[in-house]
Amino acid sequence: MKSVLIWLKNNPITVASGLVILLALGFAAWTWSSFGALRGDLEATAREKGKLENFGNNTAELPAEEIDAQPLTVEGVTYNPPTVDRMRRIFGDLNSQTELTAATFAVFNERGHQQLVEGFFPSAAGDAFNYKNRYRDAIQTLLAGPGPAAGFAEQNGVLLPTLKAGLPPQAQTLQTRLNRIAEEGARAFGDRLTEDQIRRLEDEQRVELLEALTERARALDVYAINDIGPTTALNPEYPLPVLRYVYEGSQPEPRQMWESQMQTWILQDLIASIGLANGVPVPGVAPLPAAARGEGGSAQGVLGAVVKRLISADVLPGYVGIQSSGGVGQLDSDTNTGRNASAGLAAGAGPVEGLASDGAGIPVIKPNYFVSPTGRTSNPVFDVRHTRLRVHADYTRLPLLFEAMAKINFISVVDMKLASIDEYDYSTSGRLGGPFVYGVGEIVDVEMIVESLWFRSWTVPLMPDSVKTTLGIATVEPAVADDTF
Repeated sequence: MKSVLIWLKNNPITVASGLVILLALGFAAWTWSSFGALRGDLEATAREKGKLENFGNNTAELPAEEIDAQPLTVEGVTYNPPTVDRMRRIFGDLNSQTELTAATFAVFNERGHQQLVEGFFPSAAGDAFNYKNRYRDAIQTLLAGPGPAAGFAEQNGVLLPTLKAGLPPQAQTLQTRLNRIAEEGARAFGDRLTEDQIRRLEDEQRVELLEALTERARALDVYAINDIGPTTALNPEYPLPVLRYVYEGSQPEPRQMWESQMQTWILQDLIASIGLANGVPVPGVAPLPAAARGEGGSAQGVLGAVVKRLISADVLPGYVGIQSSGGVGQLDSDTNTGRNASAGLAAGAGPVEGLASDGAGIPVIKPNYFVSPTGRTSNPVFDVRHTRLRVHADYTRLPLLFEAMAKINFISVVDMKLASIDEYDYSTSGRLGGPFVYGVGEIVDVEMIVESLWFRSWTVPLMPDSVKTTLGIATVEPAVADDTF
C-alpha cells in the first residue's frame, strides 16, 4: 500500500489523466441514459417520415381517354392503401344498407297496390276498350256496398277498408217525423193549441230532430256522398274523382289508362288513412291505439271519429318535378283542382334536368325546397304525386290523421289551410251545408296538399312505354332475331 502511494506521488500527471477519463466516461453514461427517450422519439419520427415519403412515391394506372388505348401510368401518386381499402369497405357497407333500405321501402310501398284490372299493364294496347269496361265495372263493384267491395278487395289483394259513408237523413224523412209529432199533438190537444202546448210540441220536435240526426251519425263511419251517379252523367259532388275517359265512348290512350290506375292507388291510400284514423279496421295494418272511439267503440260512428266528413279528394295531374311544380300554395278556392282531368300525363312533357346525378349505383337525389317543405321531386328512385284533400275533422285529433297517412304509405302533409266552422249551424247556407252532426269537439274545415311516393322498382315494370318516355325512363328495345333466309 505504501508503494502505491509513493507511485501516485511520483506520477501526478498520470493520476490526473486517469481521473479525467473516469469523469468523461461517467458523464457520457449519464447523458446516454438521460436522453434515451428523446432518441426514441427522433427515431420514431424518422420512421413516420419514411412512411410519408413512401405514400407519395406510389405508381397508379389510370384509364385512358380512348377506349382502346393503353392505360396511363402515373408516378409520384400519394395515397394510403390500407386507409383506401378501409374506406372502400365502409362506403360499401353504407351502399348496401342504403340499397336494403330502399328495397324495404319499395316492398312496403307496393303492399296492397294490385292492378284494378289484373294483367293489363304494361302492354295491352289492343285491349283498351276491354280495360275501360273492366275498370268501370271494378269501380262500380267497389261502390256497390260493403259485401261486394269486401269480396273484391279480398279476391284481388287490395288494401281497402270498408267505410260506411253517407249523408244525413233527407229533409223529407225528417219532415215526416216532425209531422208525426205535430199530428199526435193535435189529437191530444185538439185543433186549438195554447202557447204552452205549442212550445211543448216544438221542444218535442227539436228532440226528435236531434235524435234522428244523431242516430244517422252513429250509423256512419264518415259523412260523404256515396252516389257516383249514372255513367252518362257522373255526380260532380262525388268526393273521389272518377276519370271520365273510362266512361266515354272514345278509346283511352295507354298513358290515360295508367293514370287511372295511379289515381286509384292514391285515393285507395287516402281512404285507408281516413279509416285507420277513424278506428275502422284496415286489412294488414295494426290499428292506432289513440284512434279508439271511446265507450261504445264503432257504435259512436261519426261522433267519435277524427275525420267527420270527406268533402273532396282530387289527385293533381302530373308528376312533381317532371310535369308539375306540385300543389303547395294552391289551396285557394278558385284554384283548378284537376278533378276528372283526362289529360293525365301530357304526351309532350319531358323530364326536368338536374333531378339526380347520372351514373351507376345509387343516384344522388337533389332536394328542391321550392316545390315542397320535404324537397322531394320525382327522381330515378321514386316518383312524387300531390293530392288536394278537404275534410271536416276534429282539430285536436288531427295528428292522428297525419300518423295514419304515414303508416299507410309514406304520405306527408306539405301544405294546409284551416277554417273554423259552427258545427251547430244546420242551415244550408252555413259551412256545414246541412244537418251534419259531428259530436263534441272543435271541428275545422281542413284543406291540405298531401304528398305520396311511388318507388320505381315496382311501378316501372308496369308502366306503358309512353309513360316511361314521358318520365324520361329509358326503354329497352326488344332483340331482333336473325333472318335465316
